[in-house]
Amino acid sequence: MEEVKVCGIDLSAKEKNPTGICILEGCKLFTRLVYRDDQILEFIKSFRPKVTAIDAPLSYSSKPYRKCEEELIKLGSKFLPLNMKSMEELTARALRIKYEVEKFGRVIETHPRSIEKISGIRIPEDLKKFNMKLMNLLRSDHEKDAILCALAAYGYLLGKYVEFGNSEGKIILPKL
Repeated sequence: MEEVKVCGIDLSAKEKNPTGICILEGCKLFTRLVYRDDQILEFIKSFRPKVTAIDAPLSYSSKPYRKCEEELIKLGSKFLPLNMKSMEELTARALRIKYEVEKFGRVIETHPRSIEKISGIRIPEDLKKFNMKLMNLLRSDHEKDAILCALAAYGYLLGKYVEFGNSEGKIILPKL
């Protein structure tokens, strides 16, 4: 039987800033900090995950918030406005990554702070509860957020998730 492989990405808007990536393979979590798009894609392609969850908008909006953000704001989550320059840069980068990763797997949008707030998942505290083992030391919050993204991808793959939004944009949170 093939092991489950999913990926989580805590994407930065600019290549000069670190991006956290997590691969969940079976019950093992592998994290890494990278900077450039080619490094992100090389790491992901080496594992070929079925689902990749990205902490970044995967659609543009001229408004500050899409329906998915508005729904989560009502539940206590916080977001930066999508029409800010840095968020537009993040969206553009996320869509470039999505285009490449979709060649071998599904790509979804998620939001680590909402996972913590609404799903109640804490990293690294809850990893034992999910019978998952971190295979390296966490060096930054970006890697921690990438793990939360990977858990969203895992929940999505298992059909254990909640979806916020509409055709304009959807944010997926795990229900593990």
